Amino acid sequence: MTTENHTTLGGPIGATHTGSGPQTNLNFLLGAENLLDPAALLTGRATRRFRTFTDDEPARLRARFAAPPGLQAARRRLAEHGTVLLHGAPGTGKHTAGVALLSENSSATGRLHRLDGQASGDERALDPGLVEEGDRLLLDLTGVDTARKESLLSALPSFRAEVRSKSAILAVALPDTPQRLIPSALLPCLAPLQRPDPWRALRMHLRADGIHPRPDDLRDAWLADFLAHAAMADVAALAAGALHARERPGSGTTHCAQWLREALDTLTPGSADIRPVLAGLPDAGSLSLYLCTALLEGARSDVVERATERLLSAVGHPRLDTPLLHRRALSDRLADFEGTVHADGTVHLPDGHAAAVREYFWTNYPALRDTLGTWAEKTVDADRVGPADRYALIERFAEQTLRTDRPDVLVRLVESWTESRESAEPRYTTARASSAGKALTLGLLDERHGGYFRRRTYEWSRSSGTGPRLAEVLVEVCARVLAADYPHQALVRLLHLARRQRGPAGRKAQEALARLTADDHRLFRRLLAQLTDAHGADRASDIRLFLALVAPERPTDTAPRYRTLLSDGDVRRRLTDGWDTVWRLLPERDRAGALRTWLDTALEEPDTTGDRLLGILVNSCRGRGTDLSRLHLQVRQRSAGHPRGPALFEKFWERCAVALGLEPAPREKVPS
Repeated sequence: MTTENHTTLGGPIGATHTGSGPQTNLNFLLGAENLLDPAALLTGRATRRFRTFTDDEPARLRARFAAPPGLQAARRRLAEHGTVLLHGAPGTGKHTAGVALLSENSSATGRLHRLDGQASGDERALDPGLVEEGDRLLLDLTGVDTARKESLLSALPSFRAEVRSKSAILAVALPDTPQRLIPSALLPCLAPLQRPDPWRALRMHLRADGIHPRPDDLRDAWLADFLAHAAMADVAALAAGALHARERPGSGTTHCAQWLREALDTLTPGSADIRPVLAGLPDAGSLSLYLCTALLEGARSDVVERATERLLSAVGHPRLDTPLLHRRALSDRLADFEGTVHADGTVHLPDGHAAAVREYFWTNYPALRDTLGTWAEKTVDADRVGPADRYALIERFAEQTLRTDRPDVLVRLVESWTESRESAEPRYTTARASSAGKALTLGLLDERHGGYFRRRTYEWSRSSGTGPRLAEVLVEVCARVLAADYPHQALVRLLHLARRQRGPAGRKAQEALARLTADDHRLFRRLLAQLTDAHGADRASDIRLFLALVAPERPTDTAPRYRTLLSDGDVRRRLTDGWDTVWRLLPERDRAGALRTWLDTALEEPDTTGDRLLGILVNSCRGRGTDLSRLHLQVRQRSAGHPRGPALFEKFWERCAVALGLEPAPREKVPS
């Protein structure tokens, strides 16, 4: 979660990722099983496109950032204009350069956060409401389509004016864009960047992770070929893969060159030539076993064998009539493609082969993709498929699905895994829910398709047809994943879920909203605005959420360097509007507890704060005698016997006299 009293780019991810490259640490639960095991994303390939930001991102960045040529000029543009447009070829590292420039800039002291270049519909990418005093804003347009990019560029000058009016600063990462498409007002902000030295970038990443390569470790021709054209994200992923190879149990090597080779094999599946192996396989059963082994590498042999039978059935292959004891042994069938069963019973392929097999089948058998989705849906909760195997399978499946631009397949799996099945055993329900959570997380963190999944989470959150199991997954993923980069979007989705869901899903959404806004004043103000501006069907549910989420201690809380929220006139006005609706819409039994809490807080807080709370309650009655009488009864009961009770009661009478027009309002006596 973002906070207002220090600069962050990140959110509520669990354990800190101290290495390089993409890693998601999510330690939250659905039922009794981790929805996402932190170690699960490090099985198999070091995935390039899945990433999120953590709270320590600026510090990590400084240790790994290889400055590209042109950065000094970009720094001057940002200092002079408050905005910089980072322009360069793909792979230059413009996004990271933008984070670096914003992190080091001393002219702005507010929060560092991202704008969503792929936002659409009700959620605008360039929303002035997201900009607050001293903010550091990053807008990445490198992954958006041409039409959206041109639309955002045309709207950028007016948005920039809002940014400057708040003493905020803005960095924009641009793909290759003809200058004629850039508004003339933004041309002085344009800063071309060139590709950093990839060798220096690799050394910095490795050293930051405690890996100190010798000169001989970096002299191999395969490494030079890779670095000659690698994007900066690929260099970071290579270093992350080397770290994973070093820390992998049973690694058996202390040589950096070998760690880098293992990492490169996973990053470049084509480096392992599997075509001769495929040509030598005798039948469809062997091909199916090869693919299942690649998808379930590291699982036990019986899991792989049953998954193979399931895949053969899914593709319509006739059942084998050969008696079981007359069939070839599994070890012999694995040997056809150099697969082995380790002493612990797990199945493995030679380095680089599993990734190459997956890429080969997804590329050359497009008609098989939907069938593999059906197979994966049933495999995640099959007997003896444990969490580690399940998570590894989903990651590998998602990697290929997103690589081939089929995010809809993942969406269908999420929906299928969260369907209500009353007859399902709890173990299966938990396995399917955790699978849905991981698949949705990987989609949200994908650089190219993250916008698609953000839109789907928005549609699900607003739909009355979203079932309780999908809703619970959405609550967890929005609170723990989406909030890391787009907290305002997470708030909107959680609010829709809290409005529409009943039972555990609704309660969890409400609790997630409370946590999300607990130490972020801007999010609390935005939530307050949403709850008090609602009309129509959402009105009654929102006013109940208002009472549940807007406890009096929240607007009286003080964070370092910030005024209490209660000193903000707009906050007081919205609190008054909210209580006005409470008096008019809710029966006494629904508001009595909250009213007692507000009055007790007014008694315990210092004079100014207590008087403001009391003023909000009195003013919310809008001069209605019936409501003032009810409030009078509560004030008398709560203040009786309290040392500050007489003073509070006197203030109440003064406020009532003003509200009823019996006395003139005091001249700036105590703001209300």
